[in-house]
Amino acid sequence: MHLRIALLLLAAAAGLAAAGGANKKAAGSGKAAPAAPSAPAGPPATAVRIAPHTFRYTDAQGKTWLYHQTPFGWMKAEQHAGGPDAAGASESLPDSNTRAIEDGDQVRFECRTPFGTQRWTRKKSELTGQERQILERAKRSLPGSAGAAQPGSQE
Repeated sequence: MHLRIALLLLAAAAGLAAAGGANKKAAGSGKAAPAAPSAPAGPPATAVRIAPHTFRYTDAQGKTWLYHQTPFGWMKAEQHAGGPDAAGASESLPDSNTRAIEDGDQVRFECRTPFGTQRWTRKKSELTGQERQILERAKRSLPGSAGAAQPGSQE
């Protein structure tokens, strides 16, 4: 027990000595240490929430900033004109790995992932924009639909 306490005190003293030596070197050089870039503390109060953990803010100069909360703190990035934003990026293109199967008033979705096939069901009245696009793509790819190629036209 006494040995553990002695080792703990020795480790703490070594850590304090190392930190104190580093401070003396920085103070003794006469130059100020460059300030590390600080992470944003969070979005400004006037920022608009566009997705879970994501906010958009336009500053006085007219620049649009995206604030995203990560497990490591807040991330701030400038949104470029014409670029996808956090809300539209996931809704813009349907996923090609996802299939939609109509089952009465519900739609069953199947998505291939690296961890196996993910399956979920949703009522037609509660579909998201991306799910609607996937369903429309599935309807167009059916053999009897208007957009599909005719069986006799293939060589």
